[in-house]
Amino acid sequence: RLFGLLEGLGIADRFDPIIASSRAGAAKPDPAIFRHALTACGASAEQAVHVGDTYELDVLGARAAGVAAILIHRVGPDTPPDDCPVVRSLDEVPTLLERSEKALSHALRD
Repeated sequence: RLFGLLEGLGIADRFDPIIASSRAGAAKPDPAIFRHALTACGASAEQAVHVGDTYELDVLGARAAGVAAILIHRVGPDTPPDDCPVVRSLDEVPTLLERSEKALSHALRD
């Protein structure tokens, strides 16, 4: 379903790799799918950040694989959890990552 959706939106060529649970043999929150994605990207868990819209599947799943996670909480009456970074849209992710990188860099210098 994912591949057809991305093709239909005309954006499939913007992603490489595309990891689908049906082909990876695991689904979120199983850490195996996150490890599969890391291997496909040639990245370590420390080099990656997972962004998703479901706390249990995305945040807890990524953490189980040792990957940092950001929760997208677009709308809703419920209050987002306070134990992970939260954004309202994908547009906010680069700024959040830049701020986090600067804070980490500053902390390492001190």
